[in-house]
Amino acid sequence: MKKSSALLLAAVLMISGSCSNVGSSGTRTVFTTIPDTSDDPEPDGTTVTGAFDLPEWDISFLLDLTDDHPDKLYRNDEYDAELLVFRTGDTYFTYSTERKMAGWTRTYPEVPAEMEMPEGCFELISADITRYTGGEAGYMGNPHIKTIKSIRSMTQTEAAAYCEMEQYKPGDTLYNEPRCFGEYIVINVFGGKVCVYREGKLCGEYGTEIQAEAAIGLRKIPDISVKMERLGNYNAYVFRCGDSYLTYCPHIGMNPCWTEYINSDFGSEPQEFTLNDGEGVYLKHAEVMKLNGGNARYVNTPMIISAGDIEQVDYSFIARCIEPFWAEKRAQSSPGTTSPEWSEFSDGYNAMFDRTTAGTWLIYQINDKYLVYLDDYTEKRQTAECGTVYEAAKFISEYR
Repeated sequence: MKKSSALLLAAVLMISGSCSNVGSSGTRTVFTTIPDTSDDPEPDGTTVTGAFDLPEWDISFLLDLTDDHPDKLYRNDEYDAELLVFRTGDTYFTYSTERKMAGWTRTYPEVPAEMEMPEGCFELISADITRYTGGEAGYMGNPHIKTIKSIRSMTQTEAAAYCEMEQYKPGDTLYNEPRCFGEYIVINVFGGKVCVYREGKLCGEYGTEIQAEAAIGLRKIPDISVKMERLGNYNAYVFRCGDSYLTYCPHIGMNPCWTEYINSDFGSEPQEFTLNDGEGVYLKHAEVMKLNGGNARYVNTPMIISAGDIEQVDYSFIARCIEPFWAEKRAQSSPGTTSPEWSEFSDGYNAMFDRTTAGTWLIYQINDKYLVYLDDYTEKRQTAECGTVYEAAKFISEYR
């Protein structure tokens, strides 16, 4: 128990214990209530049960001796606070140059009726507010605007200068704050959609930054019929076969095949790293998008927007995400017995692995060819290019 709380509690108990006694000075402190015969309601905080009953006082706050806990909600009042306000959809964001809350943050509950403004517009307001931090919702200085003192409309240019708004850069992943690019304002609303505005007018809502960037002239999408879906932060594998980079993303709903690498410009090579033939990397926290349809007939194909952390890996690591080349299958000629046979490649799987005394093998089926790679733990290299899966199996079996 904290000393201050203990002293306060003791004081209340001492006063309660002496409240009906006459002191040595002859004065009396009365906390009891006289029976009420009128029809008037009792004052808040008291309950009459008898001529000499004490009222019920709520002292639960004295018994809560904890100053802090994980979900505690903190409040801080500010008077005549100056806030820049921006509206996107039904959400209002505010910015304080006084830095009492760093950056942009949305308002706490509904805004006053007099502050309602068109979507995509900016206003500079002076208001009495209460900021909320913590709580189960995890507030971070979100302002509850209580009383509006003044409102002034701002142009997009004035607002950008007032808050020193950040410039949008290609590939940016936005988190709930407006950024400017020329005559445009771009904002990612809670990761669900990207909105583009121009001088208070909504130009469009897009599912991905790539589509938004195409709308403001930052890039061109070669095939606008491609359906793009934001996946977010995931891991992925990349392997180089000859002149081709292949990608595999082990995420539910993604293509189980290794597919041609696709960067954010729809190019076929990574923009953040290079590999030699036979080398592979593991991408941690890559920004991945899923593609479907279009002229290329994508089927749940990964597009790597940014590579994240890049880790070069050996074939044993890559083998964790692909099927074994050899499998124990039942021999038809001898029921009840098994014999080793190679697994068949299929539309669902175009990469397999094997382990022998020579090292770890990777076999990729590319354009009706079977490229055989060996990692003998001293180097990684392509050892054969076979026309059939039988030739690949024979080569591995006879390799010395």
